[in-house]
Amino acid sequence: MTKVTLRKIANLKKARTIASRYPKSIVKASYAIMIMVFISLAGLGIAQLYEQELEEKQQDINVKAVDVDALLKTTLNNVIVVRSQAEYLGTQRQTKMSLSLAPLLPAIYKQLPTEARIYYTSVAGTLDITYPAILPITRKENVETFQKAIHQKFIISGIKNNPSRKAYFTNPYQDILGKKLIVTASSPVYQGNNHLGNIGIDFPVLSLNRFVKKLGGKSAIILTSEGKVLSHPNLQPSDSKSAEYFIPDFSVRAKLLKLLKTGNKGQITVNGYLITYQKLNNAPWMIVNIAHRKTLVKDVIKKQLSIILGVILGMTIVLLISLRIINQVFTQCQKARMVAELANQELQKALTELELLASTDTLTGAWNRLYFEEIVSAEINRLSRHNQLLSLLILDIDHFKSINDNYGHPIGDCVLASLAHLLKENIRTSDVLTRWGGEEFVILTPSTSMAEAYELAERLRLVIAKHSFPEVANITVSFGIAQFETAETLYNCFKRADDALYHAKKSGRNTVVAAPSIKSVYQLK
Repeated sequence: MTKVTLRKIANLKKARTIASRYPKSIVKASYAIMIMVFISLAGLGIAQLYEQELEEKQQDINVKAVDVDALLKTTLNNVIVVRSQAEYLGTQRQTKMSLSLAPLLPAIYKQLPTEARIYYTSVAGTLDITYPAILPITRKENVETFQKAIHQKFIISGIKNNPSRKAYFTNPYQDILGKKLIVTASSPVYQGNNHLGNIGIDFPVLSLNRFVKKLGGKSAIILTSEGKVLSHPNLQPSDSKSAEYFIPDFSVRAKLLKLLKTGNKGQITVNGYLITYQKLNNAPWMIVNIAHRKTLVKDVIKKQLSIILGVILGMTIVLLISLRIINQVFTQCQKARMVAELANQELQKALTELELLASTDTLTGAWNRLYFEEIVSAEINRLSRHNQLLSLLILDIDHFKSINDNYGHPIGDCVLASLAHLLKENIRTSDVLTRWGGEEFVILTPSTSMAEAYELAERLRLVIAKHSFPEVANITVSFGIAQFETAETLYNCFKRADDALYHAKKSGRNTVVAAPSIKSVYQLK
């Protein structure tokens, strides 16, 4: 028995002695460490994701505020455009001015939300012009009621109440005709200091609600300065209720009413609820998102399962590191793998499976190119040292594209898998079958001459041609073969075999072509 063997046996006995004395305490300590790491990582990950969720909510509200402000600004600008034209025409009689404004209203209307209405009312309270037209209003009391509603809701009388003559948005109110909750963008029309009337643009609150929903992202609520709801996922056509209807918690309602007066934008927590808010620039309204913190945490866990997977991966890494440390303690020698095999066969099995997975093609079960290159490198070294024979076979399925085109890629995959299985059954265990790519396979045959390689390729070609494959029945393959020569690289030998395969394809397919030797090629040149 050699000194090396005796040393290995001694190390193994020593490791067994240590393992019998300390395994329980070491394993317990390892599990305790893993649990602590798991809790730490999980807590940190959830906290980070929670902060990210808060940022996303703020960004969502900011984006919605920008988009809603753009809509409001466009509406106000349209009011100003019509007002400017009306003031330009103000020297005319009211009737003629209204007729002159008529062609402008349809063009403005195209830029407004759906179900909107644009109109001009005189200071007398008469509805001089509207688009789209309100038809029919035939009874005198209906006309008077509508005119009264218009006059009371939309006209700010005189310079005293609106010295800047600015365009503004009203708070929501019940439309007397359509029975809908609406808001109005309005601006007074003056000729000098003479108040002529008002331009108004109405659009239903539900239209604003639909616009907000189309923006996507998190749900949002729009509140007026009075706490009235302008936009909410559950808003109904006739809803004119305050925030209490949609926000049941008293503390949240009270805080929202305060923010409507003093807040600008930001995030606050009230009684377990997270409130994300931002005031709008073009109307006295605020866009708000309200979510319970418990719901946010649940959403983070549900939506971000990757954090759990990351923690599990972290635990696996810690487990492997811990086991390695345990193995080093057990063995106290340079041969840690010997103890690892004895102390944790399951780990070794897992590692073996991982190595196999990394070196095989998942579809066919054949070796992949990475493993092939490793094997070829070893075989070429052996060839150069011991002058052994080594041959290379490249095969390609004939007309494989037509199989995919006619039967579909799933059937093509079945053919590839079946072909790989058939090849494995008809080659030696020492031969290396590799899927090179697509429908191309490579077989490395150690201790095989060119003549033997040709015989093998011809035999495989016949076996494949007679075999019945699922769905497609029969297929054929073409072979290109080459024998490694002294000091020849993999690239050069592979190219010779690939050129031979090309000639096989060109000569009619379903055939075997052997590559000439390097010496023969040189002589031909």
